[in-house]
Amino acid sequence: MFTLQDGPIRLIVLAHVVARLQQIATDDLLQAGIEPDQIDRIRTLDASDIERLAALPLPRIELALDRLSVNSGLRQLAILKDVHFLEQYFIRHGASPKMMKALFTMRFSTTRALRQELGLKSRYGRPGLPKIEIRDCIHQFWAAQSKLNSRQRYYELHKAFPQHRFDTLHAVITEFDRSER
Repeated sequence: MFTLQDGPIRLIVLAHVVARLQQIATDDLLQAGIEPDQIDRIRTLDASDIERLAALPLPRIELALDRLSVNSGLRQLAILKDVHFLEQYFIRHGASPKMMKALFTMRFSTTRALRQELGLKSRYGRPGLPKIEIRDCIHQFWAAQSKLNSRQRYYELHKAFPQHRFDTLHAVITEFDRSER
């Protein structure tokens, strides 16, 4: 737990507390350790009173962060950053809007906008396939990565065959799949 001493932050916190006091049942506040007369007095503060109170050294306002929820939040942030990295990577390396929708549930318009933002031109039509020997290598690599999720699998495939765009790699992987025709 640490004490908030910055005036503007204290003002924001106090304004929030006063607003919450208007909404929370008195029993909940009593259980939190706030005295009944304090509740009544705080509820009657107007904006200028809150501002003056925030400028005073007291009341002491302390902030506590829950260790477990901080860890959860940091994990979620790492996941979001990974997803954002992969989205950018896939778009930069030629993933089609259809592929982006399947792997990231990204709308076609979002894919097109991101492509445009990155200065990339859209390609139309089915991409040309590499030579049969390379396609066989791609299929073998793809099969060996079957334990990975689709995003990670395509990412690893592209790292192994960086000379090919994602739309080409996808066309190779699905060349025998009737549902892709």
